[in-house]
Amino acid sequence: MKIKQKVLNIVNSNDYIPLTFDELSSRLNIEKKDKKIFHKIINELQKDKKILLDKNSNIIPITEQKAYPGTIQGSGSDFCYFIPDDESIDDIFIAKKDLNGAIHKDKVLVTITVDKKPNRSPEGKVLQILSRETKKLVGTFDEAKGYGFVILDDKKYGFDVFVQSGNKNGAKNNDKVVVKLIKTPSKKHKNPEGVIVEVLGGKDDPGIDIYSIAKTFKLPYEFPKKVKEQAKEIEQQVDESEKKSRMDFRDLFTVTIDGSDAKDFDDAISITKKDDNFILYVHIADVSHYVRKNTALDKEAFRRGTSVYMLDRVIPMLPTELSNGICSLNPNEDRLCLTVKMEISPTGKTLDYKFYESVINSDYRLVYKNVSDFLEDIENPYDDEKLTDNLLLMKELYEILSVRRKNRGSIDFDFPETKIILDENSKVVDVTKDERRIGNKLIEEF
Repeated sequence: MKIKQKVLNIVNSNDYIPLTFDELSSRLNIEKKDKKIFHKIINELQKDKKILLDKNSNIIPITEQKAYPGTIQGSGSDFCYFIPDDESIDDIFIAKKDLNGAIHKDKVLVTITVDKKPNRSPEGKVLQILSRETKKLVGTFDEAKGYGFVILDDKKYGFDVFVQSGNKNGAKNNDKVVVKLIKTPSKKHKNPEGVIVEVLGGKDDPGIDIYSIAKTFKLPYEFPKKVKEQAKEIEQQVDESEKKSRMDFRDLFTVTIDGSDAKDFDDAISITKKDDNFILYVHIADVSHYVRKNTALDKEAFRRGTSVYMLDRVIPMLPTELSNGICSLNPNEDRLCLTVKMEISPTGKTLDYKFYESVINSDYRLVYKNVSDFLEDIENPYDDEKLTDNLLLMKELYEILSVRRKNRGSIDFDFPETKIILDENSKVVDVTKDERRIGNKLIEEF
């Protein structure tokens, strides 16, 4: 049998799961020396419109009907929309009867059954489910005699998940749970069936809603064992030999300015004057000294990409030994930094700058509100003259830099933000406007 026909037999089989070029060549035992010829065959099949490649380079069959790869987006009602991978194609309306078992977030192949009309989307039906993005879902368990349902948090799925009594795994009525789908909706069964794989806690437990959101978005609450072990090995005091090899800025008057609820402080500032010029120092915590390339810590930080801030808690990019410990510029503690020292003229022009690997010792942990109250002449919460003199000098430089930036045509996108106030049980008690005052702007400018 010719290779072309073998490829078509595989991709058009009922149990075919989309494969990449390498996966398909491996399945057909294509030798390395024949890869170029095989690649040419795949290109010919594409030109002949027998197969297509989706945006992840998976090889997908094309039936006699024109088929488009993309993603199902649920509406929480008796229909969904299909979002094509090809952005030049309009979104397609899919009635419930035409989903063929597909659910919200599934990767599917769709064909158009009714062309686009004025003020109406084209209509279509699902030909094939390529992959299921979500197999585990979060919701609230509603128990009945001998069975139960998981009412999903994400209403876009448009269904509850049926759970037989033997699949409850200890879940009680009104528990927040993670349910794994084992059967999808069909013409015979309105609801998919699932098994509860994790009980998160009671739906009214403090903080359970935030925990549920973290689970829904697969945010990594726990660090892997190897990462935790590596973090515990890091000393929480700066090594004396390291201090000697760096520029010592510990005698500089240095402060951090952050929100009142900040747990870690990764930047600090110092300011002095040299004749009429300002000398501004910006210190950033030297995390790279502790997180070495290709270590377990480095790989986990890369996988997470960022810390996630969720009202009353943080899912950190790095373990607390680093984020809240040795890499946090806490007051009255020696810390390693990368520092840029800038000389700035009275008109705001940067005359000179230099970068240093440094060691600092912050004098104060300040908060935006108190700094703003002082600099806006509302009240003076400080009794340290050196601190207030430094803050006034910072204000002077901030105003110079701000005017210079605006004169260059900068736009200040000062959009209102909300601040959610929680009580001791993590329940929302108020929603207020989060003000962006001079304390915030000063740090942004520097």
